[in-house]
Amino acid sequence: MATAARPALLERERELGELLAAARDAERGRGRLVVIEGPAGIGKTRLLREARERAARAGMRVLAARASELERDFPFAVVRQLLEPALAAADDGARRELLGAAAAPAAAVVGPSPDVTAGDQAADPSFATLNGLYWLVSNLSEAVPTLVAVDDGHWCDQASLRFLSFLAPRLEDLPVLLVVATRPAADDAALARLATDPAARLLRPRTLSAAAVAELVHAAFAGAASDEYCAAVEHVTGGNPFLVHELLAQLAAEGGSGASEEAAHVRDVVPATIAHAVLVRLARAPESARRLVRALAVLGDGAEVRLAAALAELPRDAAADAADALVAAGVLEPGRPLRFLHPLLRAAVYDDTPAAWRAARHARAAGLLRAEGAEPERIAVHLVATDPGDAEAVVETLRRAARRALDRAAPESAVAYLKRALREGRGDRDELARMLVTAGLRATDPAAFEGIGFDLVAEMLADPPASTAVAAELGIWLYGGGRRREGARLLEQAAAAAARSGDHDLAMRLAAQRIASDQLRLSKARKEMAAYGARVRPGSSGERLFLAMEAYAASLGGEPGAVDVARRGLDGGRIFREQPGSPAPYGALWVLLFADELDEAGRVIEFALHDARERRALIGITLGTAFRGRLAQARGDVAGAEADLRSAAELIRVHTADVRALPTVLAWLLDALVERGEPAAAERELAAVGLGAEIPPAPWLNDVLFQRGRARLAVGRLDDGLADLLEAGRRDQAADRSNPAAMPWASAAAPALAARGRGDDARELVADELDRARRWGAARPIANALRVSGLLEGGDAGLERLREAVALLEDSPARLEHARALADLGAALRRANRRADAREPLRRALDLARHGGALAVARRAHEELAATGERLRPLAAAGADSLTPSERRIAELAAAGQSNREIAQALFLTVKTVETHLSNAYRKLDIRSRRELAPALAGSRS
Repeated sequence: MATAARPALLERERELGELLAAARDAERGRGRLVVIEGPAGIGKTRLLREARERAARAGMRVLAARASELERDFPFAVVRQLLEPALAAADDGARRELLGAAAAPAAAVVGPSPDVTAGDQAADPSFATLNGLYWLVSNLSEAVPTLVAVDDGHWCDQASLRFLSFLAPRLEDLPVLLVVATRPAADDAALARLATDPAARLLRPRTLSAAAVAELVHAAFAGAASDEYCAAVEHVTGGNPFLVHELLAQLAAEGGSGASEEAAHVRDVVPATIAHAVLVRLARAPESARRLVRALAVLGDGAEVRLAAALAELPRDAAADAADALVAAGVLEPGRPLRFLHPLLRAAVYDDTPAAWRAARHARAAGLLRAEGAEPERIAVHLVATDPGDAEAVVETLRRAARRALDRAAPESAVAYLKRALREGRGDRDELARMLVTAGLRATDPAAFEGIGFDLVAEMLADPPASTAVAAELGIWLYGGGRRREGARLLEQAAAAAARSGDHDLAMRLAAQRIASDQLRLSKARKEMAAYGARVRPGSSGERLFLAMEAYAASLGGEPGAVDVARRGLDGGRIFREQPGSPAPYGALWVLLFADELDEAGRVIEFALHDARERRALIGITLGTAFRGRLAQARGDVAGAEADLRSAAELIRVHTADVRALPTVLAWLLDALVERGEPAAAERELAAVGLGAEIPPAPWLNDVLFQRGRARLAVGRLDDGLADLLEAGRRDQAADRSNPAAMPWASAAAPALAARGRGDDARELVADELDRARRWGAARPIANALRVSGLLEGGDAGLERLREAVALLEDSPARLEHARALADLGAALRRANRRADAREPLRRALDLARHGGALAVARRAHEELAATGERLRPLAAAGADSLTPSERRIAELAAAGQSNREIAQALFLTVKTVETHLSNAYRKLDIRSRRELAPALAGSRS
């Protein structure tokens, strides 16, 4: 028996058929995700190898990687295996094209890798890097359909896993098949998400049947094996393909023949585990082979013979001969560099060596790599596995590796390096601790500060002056981990320390963060802000931050002077550059929306978005996109609002997988869906994030509670919706919030109250809201309260209030509210039997609502207009009105002159998706070219 021969691929026809079908789909441009899941030795690697070979024969590009336990802390280890060979094979011109435009940030991972400077530690490159890698894969697959094959996903480094999770939902429109082979991933959330992705095809190969095992046994012994012998092999291996192969190799090495009388001996030979099977076979190998294989187990796959020889303390020629012997024994793959035939072989050898020996060999490996000028990360993965000492060089290498990992969007690796560096007992502990705080926050690692030899949080709390440099990020980490009391204390102490040192701008930032995190009552928040705001320098960034927060607090209290304060704080958008990553400046932007200053708000939003895109700041892009959506809805463009808000929600999921991380975005999306006439879809969004039943009494979730109430009313759940709205109002009042421009809970609840026989309560609530709206002074909240008051009042008095609401909004940019007021006025006139008078406001309402995609208002206006006796076409949309929000957004960008690739990159879509949406838009608009887009879209609004 030739032990190195590849075993037959048996009983895998179904799995291989699924893989080939998925490959054919990818060749047709419909990408797929396939996860092969099963225990060690079940044949995942062999199945994946077969798929790779067949894909290559079919002309597909194959990008392959095998994760390694050793490289779990190496940043983007798997991604680099996948992509670097393809880039290396390209000439300079092709490489520049592959890494051009939106793919450029990928160069930090797979391009030349010189040392990087500290740069802006506040800028998190995660989203830009993931998006750049996606576009690199897209560019590679544009020329030829591509198979991306990842073996041993359970050992995949977290940065690469994050990218695979980012890529998976974007596969559908790429000619890419992503296949990940892994053991069951119950302990790895990112890997589990891949396996449970709704679009994933999950393959679980089974153990081999007795007949298949017998076929392998007969092949090993040239057909001479007895039935009893075959049954014994099947029984003791359980049909595990790898263990069957290892057992047969051992039996053949002993000179077995497969005879019946040898069946009992099978039970004596078979090891209890796969690992034991490997070790028994290696025990018979020459000493040089055993030394080399132990050295290679430390170095990991891909080691050069010279490096393995040096670590094994063998002459290079002897090491080469030992490697060839290991290939013949079925331990290593043929060829160079050196690779184990299967990861289980490395694991068996590595785990069989004493821990102290391994640590010493990792230290020696680090020294050898350092002498060769290897990347800091290559050295660091070995240093992490060594015992702590007192070496300055070790700390410096780990620090450099951590800095590079942070700059390349691999914070999990940085955490591992920094924790090990802090245990070394040398170096600048304050700098290392600051970097660890940044890495822990970006990695969302609750255990980031464990095992470093001291209590970082306790030390920061005990030394406020020392904590000022890390308090902002450490505070976020503490609040996010549920340690709110410690977070509040840290921020409060650090702000006070910064003030004592004279850094009042920093003191203001830290105080603002605590106030926002704790969602203090407005009265208390403003009192605390005033103490810090009085000390900041006029015209400083600290003053602008103070003004932005003061404006927001004042606006929630309904103080009309807040608008001027907000303008001073925003300073044309300058505050967004001064406070990167902070949501505080958006408070001032909110004030402009409350005040119906929509044109000015639009200019500031575009400034903020441009700045965030230049910095590739995910939080800024997300918030800017969400605010642009909210602005679109206020202007009556509900379809555009839904498109932007869905984009913002998707951006949140890229980073956290949970849209609740920014609940305002969720609330606004719910509002857009209700106005689109899809309240059931709004309820589904809530259920998907676990807020369909109970919404905790947290101030930041109050907008979500309010919008859930509106959605419930819209689907006819009167009592549930009313309860939500009244509870939202109670919570708002408890927080000293009184401006109905922020949350008109009273007018939203009043019609339901009246329907439940509580008309007096409803009128009282709306009268109070109208008074508060008049004090604020903006047309939209005043008109809204007047409109609901008119509906409750009825008769001539009610009609007069409805007319007043419409008149107030005639010159207002708040077109959605204008359409709603017109619809209610027309409906009231129709109910008063004044059908001719009703038609004009109803026509205007229908026109405004249809053009903006506000289908809830449009349907009601259409029904009321039909009830006046007017002959109407069905409401079914035609032309531009029939476009989905995404189709319209893409059509508008195309009409503005952007190419499909530019649109895809701006909206974080695939080129294929853009092409599909544009094709649908052409069909619906009955046009054939881009030149016709602008007139067709403009004509729909005439």
